[in-house]
Amino acid sequence: MTPVTNPTNEAEELYYRALVRTRVIVELTLGVVKNRFRCIHRFGGELQYTPLRSAKIVSACLLLHNRCVSRSIPDPNNHLPEEDMPIEAHVETALQKKDGDGGDGDGDGGGWSMVCIVHCETSSGVINPIFEVGQLVRRYCPGASYMVDAMSSFGAVEVDMAACGIDFLVSSANKCLEGVPGFAYAICRTSRLLSCRGNCRVLSLDLVEQHVGLEVNGQFRFTPPTHALLAFNVALTRFWHQGGVQGRAHRYKQNNEVLVSGMESLGYRRLVHPPHASYIITAFHFPKHEAFNFTKLYNGLAERGLVIYPGKVTSAECFRVGNIGDLHTHDINTLLQAVKEVMVQMGLPVPLNS
Repeated sequence: MTPVTNPTNEAEELYYRALVRTRVIVELTLGVVKNRFRCIHRFGGELQYTPLRSAKIVSACLLLHNRCVSRSIPDPNNHLPEEDMPIEAHVETALQKKDGDGGDGDGDGGGWSMVCIVHCETSSGVINPIFEVGQLVRRYCPGASYMVDAMSSFGAVEVDMAACGIDFLVSSANKCLEGVPGFAYAICRTSRLLSCRGNCRVLSLDLVEQHVGLEVNGQFRFTPPTHALLAFNVALTRFWHQGGVQGRAHRYKQNNEVLVSGMESLGYRRLVHPPHASYIITAFHFPKHEAFNFTKLYNGLAERGLVIYPGKVTSAECFRVGNIGDLHTHDINTLLQAVKEVMVQMGLPVPLNS
């Protein structure tokens, strides 16, 4: 359903508010179910089935979730705590094993053909150490490819591909480069890319053939998203005029500092702390106060023209605020004032009791 961003009459206003409330409920429900059943969470592995079978699996998960609720079975907490994630040690342990099933522990890492890492996790605001992990990959399994998902970091966080030993880096036209959504791109070590020839099972997503085609005639194999490419060109021009990676990082860091300082002054606690915290997105714990209701917070902010992430995707009870895009410190201050106003409406003390 299409939202009415600027309601002009009572009917449109009622429709807009109902749509916002419905979206919050849907997002919260999906977040809870995906946390319990990782098979339907994209970080836990996408369902490699037909749409019909996938729908049946999702339905089964919903039914099982309701059964868990009726029997007071709590959500699982079977992964690393988000507040303290020294992942290098865990990665090193995994790489020393011969294969992903536990192996024989001989330490040669020979079973791994590719190691992938998300640079900035928008689920929690964690920034992962891609240099340190890259060094571990080269040490324990030098034959493996190293792939970095930099969707939410590229353009605002310095990435030295050679020093990190990155073979493949993927990102998007939007996010930190502030273009419009419409296409993604991959920066690849050519030798590694060509070694994958014949592996792709999807005609339109064959990066090797696209690379070969561009080298031959400079053309896309299929109709490109020209409007998104033109917008991306403008976004890149603005990016360099604003100081490139350093300039973009400086503005986002300022946004993050103002946000964290302001939210902490209101009594909120960060989920992730330095050095694991990114300045791309910041997660805050739900206040431990009976008057707090995230749906009311989200709706109250949305009614003021401010939208935060509509739900949690970690086991921790938290919400997330983005610091990127064409946002500046005055925008963050506007958000902080709105959060304070909604807190008063909910009957929360300002600041929250520690």
